[in-house]
Amino acid sequence: MASLTTARARERRNGVLLLLGPFFLLFFFTYLAPMLHAVGLSLFRDSFDGIGWEGPRKVFAGFGNYRRALTDEVFLQGTGRVLVYGLIHVPLLVALSAALALLLDSALTVARRFFSTVLFLPHIVPGLIAAIATSTPRA
Repeated sequence: MASLTTARARERRNGVLLLLGPFFLLFFFTYLAPMLHAVGLSLFRDSFDGIGWEGPRKVFAGFGNYRRALTDEVFLQGTGRVLVYGLIHVPLLVALSAALALLLDSALTVARRFFSTVLFLPHIVPGLIAAIATSTPRA
């Protein structure tokens, strides 16, 4: 009896691994591998010798590239702008979207169908234009 439950557990584990395998394979090759490659590239810098006929030579820079980036005023200003944008825009967008969704879902909202139409109109118009443009006969 114990060997039967062990066999079922092993079979279940193998089934789970078989189903999760493709996900982890794609995750590694589309997300982790490019990140690891980028980190590897960031540890080197290009060095030109002479007039540069043979192209750049890769020289190990260690964390020198990171040190240079983290002390660059323009880089820090740009990073600050992106952080402020993310800290203000994203929560504001989520809050307004949630408020709009709750407003459209509420039974007390006046002209609910009108606002639903106005909300979905930008999604409908391009499809209508494409349908009209492809269905008109050419002379």
